Order: sequence, then C-alpha cells, then structure tokens
Amino acid sequence: MVAALTVVWQARSMIQGSVPSTGEGSPRNRARARSDRRDALVQRALTTLGELGETATMEDLATGMGVNKAALYRYFGNRAGLHRALIGRWVSRALSDFRAVVFAAPPAAETIERGFLTYLGVLERERSTYLALAQLGHVSGPGADEHLARYIAAAGDVVTEVMYARFPGIPAGSELGRTWGQALAGMSHHVADRWVRTPWAPKEHVARSLARLVLPALEDSLHDRTTPP
Repeated sequence: MVAALTVVWQARSMIQGSVPSTGEGSPRNRARARSDRRDALVQRALTTLGELGETATMEDLATGMGVNKAALYRYFGNRAGLHRALIGRWVSRALSDFRAVVFAAPPAAETIERGFLTYLGVLERERSTYLALAQLGHVSGPGADEHLARYIAAAGDVVTEVMYARFPGIPAGSELGRTWGQALAGMSHHVADRWVRTPWAPKEHVARSLARLVLPALEDSLHDRTTPP
C-alpha cells in the first residue's frame, strides 16, 4: 500500500514538475499582476494630479487616489520614482497626439506650424496636470532635470522623424535632421512652458510666429547644404 502511494506521488510530482506553473500564485502571474497594478496606479495618479493641481502633496495624491501613501512608495520607491513614471506616461500620450497630427499635415512648410500648435494645444488641454508634474519634479530633487531632459530628447526623436519624412532636402539618418529635430523640440518645450503659465497670446498666433521665425533659417540650412562652397 505504501509502495503504491509512493509511486502515485512520484508520478504526480513528475507531471507537475514538467508543466510550468501558470496558476494565480505563479511568479509570472504575480509579476504581471504587479505590473498591471502599477500601470493602473500611474493612470489614476495622473488623473488625480490633474484634478488636485500643482499644490498637491504625496499625501493629497494618495488620498485622492483612494490608496495608502505606503502603496505609492511600494510601487515607485520614492517621490522621484513616482515623478519618473508619471512624466513617462504623460510624455508617451503627448507624443502620440503630436505624431498623429503632424504626420498628417499637408505641405512640408505647414508641418512646422502644425507641430508648434499641436504641442501648445496638448499643454493647454492638460495644463493642470502639466504644471502639477512640473511642481512634483521640482520637489523631487535633482533627478527631475534628468527626467525632463530625457523627455525633450524623446520629443526631439519624434520631430527628427518628421524632418526626414516631410522635408525632401533632409536625407534620412542625417545629422542635419537630428539637429533640427532636437532644436525644434527644445524650442517648442521652452516656449510652451512659458506660454502655458502666462498665455500672452492665442496659441494659433504663437505657433504662427514661431513658424515664421524658424522656416527661413531651415530653408537657409537646406540651401547651404545643396550649394557648393
């Protein structure tokens, strides 16, 4: 009897050992559940931050989200970790909007003005969230500047794609396209950051003025590139 039970137990162990554990308690499922929970917290935190505004503290944010503050630290480590996750999600969403609009712009020259206008529109629509993110970054310490620099560089990469696609005089992969992409992204961000805090004119006027400032310089750089010395 004991021998028979031993054989059954060994057979069951072999079968179970040959099949990866996929139950709710498996490491893979636990990791996926944690990732899903973290994503949900990021989305809820962005929404709550937009509702509370730039004066929100970590305590305010946790209360508004209906979670314990300890949960935020458990999933994000510290204030800087939370800021990095939030700005990453916000940037991804903003660049998605930017890409959809700019790549659909008709003439190449119009792409520049459309790009400025789209970015100003994103900040105008999400003004409260953007300002709250900026404030959260300010109190998160030196690392926030790195998050912002990474964000502007990512925006520059998208603008660079636009330069390659929309301006025939800029060869794909060229340093000229990368330089203009990063320059336009930096200009867009710094002008829009000032404008969203103190709008001095309608966004359409600001976008048109910036495009008129940039286009002659862009045309000159393209002309210099194609004109022999």
